[in-house]
Amino acid sequence: MKKQHSRFIKVILAVYLFVFVLAKGLSLLEKSNSGEGGLSFSLENKAVPSSVLFNVESGESEVFIDYKDGEWPPVTIVNWWGSWCSICMEEFPTFRKWGMLWNQCEEQNPGSCPVLLGIAFDDNLEDVEKIIETFGLVHSNWIDQEGEALVDWGVGGAPETYFIDSSGLIRKKVVGLITEEELLDTIDWIMKND
Repeated sequence: MKKQHSRFIKVILAVYLFVFVLAKGLSLLEKSNSGEGGLSFSLENKAVPSSVLFNVESGESEVFIDYKDGEWPPVTIVNWWGSWCSICMEEFPTFRKWGMLWNQCEEQNPGSCPVLLGIAFDDNLEDVEKIIETFGLVHSNWIDQEGEALVDWGVGGAPETYFIDSSGLIRKKVVGLITEEELLDTIDWIMKND
């Protein structure tokens, strides 16, 4: 009977330890995704990597994000996506809505509105253009044809969304689906803490 009781206590302790470690890990992940600290990523508080990407609008390879010091918008949102990514498609209605509003804002108040940019990877121009048209995306989109920028940015999959402050520093990375609430809360957090 003592052996069974001792074994039962060990199992309970093991389950408790597992649940504690799992809860702590989820707590750190939630803090990281809410901008409160927690887990970090390699580009956190670092300058945007210099990249040459294919600009879908111009049809040419160009330097991506070519802002000079003092020219950065209050917040730049860079969304990494692919035409093959079903979760990315769930984000596009939100990006379309806010992309249109921010473009209108920019026309009325140049330099004072968030800027949204998209980068497709593991993709081709035809599929990217089809997605842009299907979802009515109005923000600028680029293609990382060589996969070099993907590595420089530390992208592990799609979607991933990076938030850059007015100094050109990457402040937050969201891995996976970003909700409208998280998008707006993160922009607000950066603007208040910049």
